[in-house]
Amino acid sequence: MRHYSPDIVSYLFQSQTDKEIGKAILLDFGKIHEELKTQAKHYFDISESADFMEAIHKVYDALRWAETNTDAEYVLITDIDYFRDRFAESNAGY
Repeated sequence: MRHYSPDIVSYLFQSQTDKEIGKAILLDFGKIHEELKTQAKHYFDISESADFMEAIHKVYDALRWAETNTDAEYVLITDIDYFRDRFAESNAGY
């Protein structure tokens, strides 16, 4: 990821972080962290419909965009793998 936005640090984000949301650009997926939209410096959902292919196609452009926002200190990227795995576990018996 660093290659696509070398001038801003990026972190994977699950639900909790020691980073201050108000200093972050939050790249969300499927509205998982939509409740943080007003707290983040900037918010962008790379796929509101939780479409993995759409997210794959948008994430690098979103990182490049994030780098142009000089008022944020870092990027928090929703950890899609973490949430995909948790969704699969919760639906395993069905």
